[in-house]
Amino acid sequence: MSSSAANLPDQDHIAAQIGVQWRALADNWDQDQAEQLAETIDGCLERAEGDLITRLGDLAAYLATFAETGREPNTAQRIRLTELVDALAKPLPEHVPAVQTVSSEPIVLSKAQARPARARVARNTICLLGVSDALCPGLIASLGERHYDIHAFSDARGLREFLGTTIPGVLMVTAHDLRVIPALATLWRESSAPPSIVAVSTARDLTHRLLAMRMGCAAFFPGPLDAYQIVARVDELLGRQELPPYRVLLVEDDRDLAVQCGHWIASEGMTARIASYGSAAIAALGEFQPDLVLIDATLPDARGIDLVQVIRQQPEQATLPIVLLTTIGDAAERFDAIAAGADEVLVKPLKPRHVIGVIRSRVQRAVWLRSQAEATQARDPKTGFYPRGLVLERIPPRLGTRGSVLLLLAFDDLELVRRSLGSTGLANADVEIGRRIGPMLAPHDLVCALRDGAWLLLMTRERQDALEQVAERLRFSVAEKPFASQGGPISIRASVAVVDLEAETVDVEGAVQAADAGIESAQRRGGDQVYWSDGNTTMPMDPSLAVRAVLSRGLDARHCRAEYRPLVPLKGSLHGQFEFEFYLISTSDLRARAGYTLCTHIAAELGMRNVFERARLREAMRARQDARADRQSLRLTLPMLADWLLDGAELDWLMAQFEERRLSGSGFTFEFPSAELLDHRDALTAAFTRLRAAGVRIGVSDYGRDFAAIHILSSLTVDSVRLDEELVEACASSNSVNPTLQALIRKAHQLGATVTAPAMRSPERAHVLLRLGVDYGIGDAFGPATGSPDFDFNRPLW
Repeated sequence: MSSSAANLPDQDHIAAQIGVQWRALADNWDQDQAEQLAETIDGCLERAEGDLITRLGDLAAYLATFAETGREPNTAQRIRLTELVDALAKPLPEHVPAVQTVSSEPIVLSKAQARPARARVARNTICLLGVSDALCPGLIASLGERHYDIHAFSDARGLREFLGTTIPGVLMVTAHDLRVIPALATLWRESSAPPSIVAVSTARDLTHRLLAMRMGCAAFFPGPLDAYQIVARVDELLGRQELPPYRVLLVEDDRDLAVQCGHWIASEGMTARIASYGSAAIAALGEFQPDLVLIDATLPDARGIDLVQVIRQQPEQATLPIVLLTTIGDAAERFDAIAAGADEVLVKPLKPRHVIGVIRSRVQRAVWLRSQAEATQARDPKTGFYPRGLVLERIPPRLGTRGSVLLLLAFDDLELVRRSLGSTGLANADVEIGRRIGPMLAPHDLVCALRDGAWLLLMTRERQDALEQVAERLRFSVAEKPFASQGGPISIRASVAVVDLEAETVDVEGAVQAADAGIESAQRRGGDQVYWSDGNTTMPMDPSLAVRAVLSRGLDARHCRAEYRPLVPLKGSLHGQFEFEFYLISTSDLRARAGYTLCTHIAAELGMRNVFERARLREAMRARQDARADRQSLRLTLPMLADWLLDGAELDWLMAQFEERRLSGSGFTFEFPSAELLDHRDALTAAFTRLRAAGVRIGVSDYGRDFAAIHILSSLTVDSVRLDEELVEACASSNSVNPTLQALIRKAHQLGATVTAPAMRSPERAHVLLRLGVDYGIGDAFGPATGSPDFDFNRPLW
């Protein structure tokens, strides 16, 4: 008797059991019965074999569309469900082996193999089934770059033999291979640390996603596949994010569930303590000092909501994140939980990714809120000023970064002001100055009173003209309106000294002294003016002249500056992305700096184009190597022009650098102006093919500037687009939503590209672009560019 024939009685029983439930459900649709049927199918999947797994998987995936969303199927959908149920009773084909295969050879799992006595758990190991570089370019190289032990299998037979001795940390499979998971799962069923399953698909197929959910996958990635995003998720699953060792108190009387949750938490590098009673939880708060508490809604000695209230009534636990675990999860219970002081409600049955995700997000948010509360407490509520020591402490991180300055605003004739205002009036001047300059400050600007009649401001702006405008407005804010005094209103003038913090030789003490010297120089010239600390009140040197001067003497590291500006997720979810900015600067005038486009044109004229390109790419690769050494995910977006890539020798050099440094190209995005892609579309095909094979992503840097170029998204595969800055400035206002931007963003998303918006100068603008569907934002609203890729992507944006 064949294995297929031997399986027929079990097949008949499964088909009959599911058929009875379906007929009752088809005649009178009921949501609870639909969920019961889905559970029955899940149970049958665990003991099914061969082609029956495929049929049950198809039915489970299609039924999940309704069982998990609460929607009732229409007539056509019920007919389709009936067909899938009827297919379960049809004879299994003789040529299909009893266990689903992904090759021509059947897989036979013996009992000894299904329950390996001593399978070694290897958390750093990743198994790939059917996942190759052809499916996702750059993925294997990216995983290797992160020092994972990779084992790739083209069929399930080899994977089964490997699993007999080693349990990997992650098992990555294609969506078509998901149906072999139930058969393979018997190999790790007794393991204390089963692998996390990651499914990938080249298409956006809802059936694949639902099947991945049914198979208990920790992650599912539809096409177009992004190697870097997959690696970032693998890092999360294997605890490679270097997360702090959070302490989690789990208050749950169901011992099995508590132990299971404890294993999930421990596998992420955190510490879990279990308390079975409310009284035990209260006792553990002081001793264990948890960072978060998970509380079951029903405990032997208390209701979960009552325990939440008790904890919240303790002043020292006011900011402790609390999550309530419930089996109901309706709106009323959720409202009661939040009203009692819970931060979130999780509905059972629990899933690892939900539990871990809530722990991470809630603890990180609590840490950020505490830091903000400390900063707010230090800020004077009347003036809005920070303590002077705090402002001075924040200067060192801004040293050497573009657009960072220290400004000193000071009354020109302090003695006259003191006699006119008196001691009380001079003290009240802080309140008046705070009120006048407050609207000019960005969220990351800091201001403090340096002494009587003088105020120190630390600020960063993306553009030079923005700094000049702020400085002039500060000066004008003092003179525009008289100050009140006992003898009547008096007019006061002030000067502003600006100290550029970009120079590497500047220190905190030197910067403050330079600001004082600048005020003295301005006042000697009559006052009521803005004075740059180097004594140069004229416009900065022409950047093109500075670049020519730098390149004519050969490229020197002293004239090179690299900065990083974060791509902050709005609707997107990928962290660790930065815009890489490489500048040439003049040491005699730090305001004379030139960006990529100007540098490339002048470098080409001087015959140093390749020298310049290689220098900036080496710096970008060095940054990624440093991040890799620190086990951090870092992805850089670089501007690029086509002519350099069209030089075959330079492209060969780039590929050799990737190999020599053991770097994956998936950590880089090359952004091209739309005109470049239009003019060199055919010539770039071969170069793009090589770049994509290495994992490099392709982007458009001025999407929307040339409407004739939008069709290149269809003819060229583009991974990301950056909206044209002028278009954003013209179209994104806080009072309207522009249909032009909406259409452009919708078109990019339809073709699988992410959308980044520049010029995010305020939270209001970020809100507008978030509503439009923008995935990532860049701008002063999120903080200044820095000399190193350092940004807290987990902090709340507003």
